[in-house]
Amino acid sequence: MNIKSLITPILCGIVIAASTLSANAHAVWATIKDGNVTFALRHNVWGESYERYTAYVSDIKPTAGKKSIELGVPVIGARSGKLPQGSTVVTAEAKRGVDKGQENFVAVFYAKAAISERAASMRVGSDFEVIPEIKGGKVHVNVYRTGKLMSGVKVSVYWPGREEPYIAESDGNGHAVIELPTGFQTAGVVGVHAVTYIDEPVMYEGKQYPKTAIQTTVSFPIKLAKRR
Repeated sequence: MNIKSLITPILCGIVIAASTLSANAHAVWATIKDGNVTFALRHNVWGESYERYTAYVSDIKPTAGKKSIELGVPVIGARSGKLPQGSTVVTAEAKRGVDKGQENFVAVFYAKAAISERAASMRVGSDFEVIPEIKGGKVHVNVYRTGKLMSGVKVSVYWPGREEPYIAESDGNGHAVIELPTGFQTAGVVGVHAVTYIDEPVMYEGKQYPKTAIQTTVSFPIKLAKRR
């Protein structure tokens, strides 16, 4: 079963709030550094990876455009590979059945890493995607679900120099805005995360789960000379 067939029911499902995965829960993040891309389940874009979470990235098959990326063996729960020459964006999908007592669900992840803010703002066509733009001291984020702007989605922006995320919710036009404080840090790696939930039974690997949690992330470096 592929991811698209797994989450197609969202079109007629009900978006719910869930306690197990909050707006700043663990998610699969992709990051680019020194010509390599790394995937891991982390608490935030800069968080530590852990060996116990290896299964979340064991089967991912990342691509950069039409180019496939071969990842190495897991190291402390993370897998890395070489960024193809000339590539600006890398994407991957992952899914996993999660069993935590009464909180059982299928977790679906879309991870994206870009070499720049401009590259991060380019849509890649994932079923669930966030598109960030920084301007005027604000982070603007559009949330897309199956190609359409989606309202009521919690968006977390992890800004360099700040441990906790800024959180906003997409409006009726699928747009979320976060205003950065005066004197915000202007260099580092930014991470944007969004999550939505589908309260509809789904079969995965021979087991029925009561709901699906879908998360999307994007990371990119910034080096702002001044507020724009």
